[in-house]
Amino acid sequence: MKLNHWYAVAALSCGLSVAFGAFGAHALKNVLEEHALQTWNTGVKYMMFHSIALFIAVFSMYLTPQEKLP
Repeated sequence: MKLNHWYAVAALSCGLSVAFGAFGAHALKNVLEEHALQTWNTGVKYMMFHSIALFIAVFSMYLTPQEKLP
């Protein structure tokens, strides 16, 4: 995959984590117990951290000169 595709994957992952966070805060607030809602929020935070880490990894690949393969 090209680097632009990985940027798109990272951006989609960030967007999904925001959407999942909003879904948990609004739609699941009255459905789940407090412990389950905290677990949901922890998962959303981990997803966002991994999305940011993917952005950093792709950006570092962009900065590193790549040799062209034949």
